[in-house]
Formats: sequence, structure tokens, C-alpha cells
Amino acid sequence: MSSILTFAGIALRNLFSPPVTSRYPFEPAVYPKASRGHVEINMNKCVFCGICSQHCPTETIKVDRTAKTWSMNRFDCVQCQNCVNVCPKSALTIVPGYFAPGVEKVSETFEKPAPLTHAVPALNDSKCVKCGWCSKKCPKHAITVVPGKGWSVNTSECIGCGLCAKECAFGAIEMEGAPAAAAGSGSPVAQVSMDKCKLCGLCAKNCPNSAITVDRKAKTWTLKTEDCVGCGVCQSACHFEAITIAAAPAAPAGEPVANVDMSKCKLCGLCAKNCPNEAISVDRKAKTWTLKAEDCVGCGACAAACHFDAITIAPAAAAPAAPAAEEKKEAAAPGTKVIALPGRRPVTIPLKADGEEAPVPGCIRPEYNAEFVDLPQCDRDKCKYCGLCMKKCPKSAIEVGRKEKFWEVDNAECVRCGVCAEACPFGALTI
Repeated sequence: MSSILTFAGIALRNLFSPPVTSRYPFEPAVYPKASRGHVEINMNKCVFCGICSQHCPTETIKVDRTAKTWSMNRFDCVQCQNCVNVCPKSALTIVPGYFAPGVEKVSETFEKPAPLTHAVPALNDSKCVKCGWCSKKCPKHAITVVPGKGWSVNTSECIGCGLCAKECAFGAIEMEGAPAAAAGSGSPVAQVSMDKCKLCGLCAKNCPNSAITVDRKAKTWTLKTEDCVGCGVCQSACHFEAITIAAAPAAPAGEPVANVDMSKCKLCGLCAKNCPNEAISVDRKAKTWTLKAEDCVGCGACAAACHFDAITIAPAAAAPAAPAAEEKKEAAAPGTKVIALPGRRPVTIPLKADGEEAPVPGCIRPEYNAEFVDLPQCDRDKCKYCGLCMKKCPKSAIEVGRKEKFWEVDNAECVRCGVCAEACPFGALTI
């Protein structure tokens, strides 16, 4: 009898309670915040450096720099988020939601979209009444309107003149994206042949942006190049074929590449090690830093790895010239001596009463040697001989023996970058 009453209570409670399950797929599924659904890419940010492909444990990501494509096999992806974490341009994100299962393994390929050179119309659907007036006024017939139903724009045909937004009586259209390119930057503009022009003014009347001014008395034809969008309406309206649409010469714009400030660079080689395309070469003996501009994609991995802020990512044409290093001669204080080391900062050392050089405290050698002054110094009381400094050294200049309690640095290989000191969890190393 008690079991029946218990069952009846549960049944009555469920009758007046909302269902536990959701009506998926008729209602969208709700995923927890920390769920890893699938990887998405923003192709406008991707520079095809290939770092995501190198860190993918299942090798599901393929990057083709030549074809400007990024491919991924969703069935091999394990949602580990490695690609998202290492992307220097934050082009990858992992979002909730899963793809539908399938019977074939299909690799998705994304291509770099062509950059917009002008603004495009965006529709506020709550204001639009689908009257079709914008479609009639569009000089390139780029807008398609189905009365009472749909509205679409062909971005490949749209020239960003903004006439649709100006003519919309309900304010339902706004121009979004890149502004119209100005003349002189390669954008097409109207050009007139005064031998054919009759100064009738038809071009000025039909210009959607009022970029043309015709003065019959002064016999002048004037174009506001900053307002001209190269739509060609003036050319179509001209009965004398006096107007042509031609592109103004474009100023070459350099692609973003790595630029180095040699006054800050220590030639440690960390940038070369972290470059995914091996575009950087560092020669310590010749004291040179070389970049293959054709291989650099401006991903910024070298700049992120540099501990001295010596590398910046900027267009090659606008790269600032590296300032020449100025030699500063420091005056020695009483009881000290200044030694100028080649390619490094001057070092001040103490002197004994008889004028001889005093040993430097904490130096790895018992005797003082000018070549070891600005090397990493090890505090034996703090050092645990863990070997982390040895692993982090970009030039493998440090040797550590845990059993022998041995720590030594090779003066010929050390570049004084300070990576070992930063990596030491015990604060045992100083530069």
C-alpha cells in the first residue's frame, strides 16, 4: 500500500512540473559554458602562418599558404583547443554545439575572402517594408527585393555609393564596413575628356553622391574625388562619351612583417626558433639578423617570443630605421674601473687598494675575468639544480649536474638574454 501511495505522489508531482527533457531538435540545445563543441575560424584574421597545424595532435588542420586555404577534418578533431591557444592572431575559437554525424569523412576548406574596398548596405529588417525602392535606385542593380518577402544584396556588384540608404524613406538601410576608397589609392573614379564634353550637366544630375559640379559659364567640370565611388552612373548618362571610369594609380602598401631594433636585440635566436615558417636567420658570429620577407606572414610569434621587445610587426614600407647604437663613455667612480665590453653595456668593477681588480661577488669563476662580468650569476644557496634554466636557454649555454651539484655557463655561447633568470622558480639566477 505504501509503494502505491509513493508512486501516486510522484505521478501527481510530475503532472504539475515542467518536463526534464528538451524538445530538441525542435528547440535549440543549451550547452554548458565550458563545453567544447567545435572549432571556428575567422578568415579575415588568419595569416596562414601554420602554427595551429604544427600544434594539432591529430594533424587534422592543413594550411596552404600559396592557395590561401585553411582545411580541417572535423571527424579527426578532438577539441583539445591547442590550435586556439597558440594562434597569434586569435583567429580560432572553440564554441559550444556539435556537428551532425555523417557516413563520410569530409574535410572543410576555408578560403581567404577578398577584402572589401567599400561599405556595403545592411538592412534593419524590423524597419523594412520590402517596397523595392532601393532596388530601383541602385545604379548597379545589386539589390534584389521580393515585395513583402525578401531582401538581398550582391556584394560583388555593390560599389558602396550609399544611394539606397539615402533613398530609403524608412531608414532601414545603413552602410557598414570599410569606407569608400579615396582617389589616389587605386579606386576607380570618373575622368572627363573636355574635348568631347558639352557641359550639359546630365552627369552632375545623375551622380548619386553629388560628386560632380558643372559650371557652364566658367566652362569647368569639377569632380570631388573623395565623394566619387566609381559607380559609372555619370558615364551612362553622358550622351557624348566624354566620361570614363578609370582606376587611379595605387600607392604600394607593404605587408606587415617583422622589423628588428638592433640596439635592443641580443641575437639570442629565440625569434628564429619560434618562427613557424623559418623566415628569420640569426648569425651570432657575424652579428646579423636576417628576415626572408617573402616567407614572413606577420603572425607575431617572433615578437611574442622576444624578451627584449626588439621586434615589432609593421608594414615593410613603413618600417622605422633602427637607430644607430651610440657609445656611451661612463666616468669611473673613485675606487672603480669601467670596462667597455664589445657589443654590450659598460661594466663597472671594484678595485683593491693597490689598484688591482677585485673579484666580483657571485661570479661562477673564483678569479675575475672581464668576459664573465655580465653572464648569469648563480646563488648556490638558492639553486636546486633542477635544470630548468638549462632547458630554457635558447643557445644551450648552461650545463647542470644534479648529482654533482654542478652549474656552469659557456661564455662563448651565452648571449645574456636573461631567459634563464626569468625561468628560475627559486630566484637563484641574476644577470
